[in-house]
Amino acid sequence: MKNSFTGHAAAGDNCDLMHAVFHAVPNGVAVMQVIKDEQGNVSDFTVRLLNDHMFKWITDREYQGKSCAAVFPMLEETGILSRLRELAATDHHGRFESSYHNNGTEYWFRFNVALQADLVVVTTEDITDRKQAEITLSRALEASEKQKRLYDSIIGTIPDLIYVFDLDYKFTYANKALLEMWGKSAEDAIGKGLRDNGYEEWHALMHEREIDQVAATKKPIRGTVSFPHAELGRRIYDYIFVPVINENGVVEAIAGSTRDITDIKLAEERLQESERHFKHLSATLEQQVQERTSELQRSNSDLQKFAHVASHDLKEPLRKVKTFLSRLEEQMNDKLDEVSVGYLERIHVSTNRMFTMIEGVLNYSTINAEQHELEIVDINEVVATIESDLEIKLGEKGGVIEYSDLPNINGIPVLIYQLFYNLIYNSLKFCREGVPPHIRIGATTVTKESGLYTCISVSDNGIGFDPSESSKIFETFTRLHSKDEYEGTGLGLSLCKKIVERHGGEIEAQGKTNEGSTFTVSIPLHSPDGERKTA
Repeated sequence: MKNSFTGHAAAGDNCDLMHAVFHAVPNGVAVMQVIKDEQGNVSDFTVRLLNDHMFKWITDREYQGKSCAAVFPMLEETGILSRLRELAATDHHGRFESSYHNNGTEYWFRFNVALQADLVVVTTEDITDRKQAEITLSRALEASEKQKRLYDSIIGTIPDLIYVFDLDYKFTYANKALLEMWGKSAEDAIGKGLRDNGYEEWHALMHEREIDQVAATKKPIRGTVSFPHAELGRRIYDYIFVPVINENGVVEAIAGSTRDITDIKLAEERLQESERHFKHLSATLEQQVQERTSELQRSNSDLQKFAHVASHDLKEPLRKVKTFLSRLEEQMNDKLDEVSVGYLERIHVSTNRMFTMIEGVLNYSTINAEQHELEIVDINEVVATIESDLEIKLGEKGGVIEYSDLPNINGIPVLIYQLFYNLIYNSLKFCREGVPPHIRIGATTVTKESGLYTCISVSDNGIGFDPSESSKIFETFTRLHSKDEYEGTGLGLSLCKKIVERHGGEIEAQGKTNEGSTFTVSIPLHSPDGERKTA
């Protein structure tokens, strides 16, 4: 009796123990009975027993005797119930993984299925954390591979040589450009040293010393070296070695890059050669310019002297012609007929014109003959003097000169007088028939690239000129009208141009036929301290 009681007690203890273990395991356990349809196919399962862990996923604690699809509706939606049916139909144990989404979160489970007669024991293990770790790792690996492919693509296409040494001087990486230079594949080159990859002894020793130096100092070094390329022959390269330092601060490798600078070096040599040639050419040209300038100065000086002497010497015989012509007129006054008087008058006109022309040539030739001190010239006084000197001419023509508040300029008084005398005289000479000359003189200050300028304009209402003649009008001995129509030498405006240029300025003309003309003189302004003291 005692033994029987003890045995029953032991069996009860084992039941309690199994019950405790069943509900204490960290995985879900479900015991279900197979339900088959009329054809004998597994259609569902009747839930018989669930451990406590399974209640994490359901709320219905009155589950016993209910179908699996009713207790676990998510199994039908995710295809898990279909997998359970397949395993139950084959009477085989099985294992599979599946996931489902709940409230926006994806959960992963591993299902272990064991069959015993018409009972199915399903053990579920929550592997969500492991799956997420695997997915994260997979994505990281995929991103890493993508990054590696990107780096390989970039490094493989650039012309620079990229490589990595270990601390035993062996190549652990070489990009496509370097392999092509060696004429080797990666399998033939990686893991080998400098000499095995074709470096000469001196070259290998130099790089080995540099690798040791970078590893010891943890600082990069840079250099230039020349060595042969498999296809291009001897080339010049610029290279740099840098340390690869791990998280412990230890140098674990040496990375390097090398760039072919042969073309740059050749270009530098050509540039240096061009610079030497240019300097030599510049020195030669400078010497030639100095020599030509000296020759030109001598030639100009000789020409000015000749023009001065020639003009001076021509005046004397011309004076004698005029003197004897006057005497001839006095002696033969009553004996000359009208035709002869006309001939003598023409001789007078021609000799006067020649005398004026000689005087103009003399003035033109002496404009630049010597330096003159610049002075403050009051243009109002200059115009007033010219107005007085041309009083008779103005009276004959009925002309008027209109001006006021003209500026002071830095100039040579005698030349400034000559400049404006010629311009005003031209306005009187080239007036329209029956129209009194009206000459207007005004001034403004303008800014040009080279600085401030005083611009003085002389305008008239005369016969004007064709605008196409505006540049030609300043040429020496140029006449736009016949000498029979208007007296003159053709030197007046060229003399004006020369005077203005002597003062560092410019002169321009604008006009229109029968509508008058305007001559504008631009003279640079200079500081009161006399920046430009002579002209």
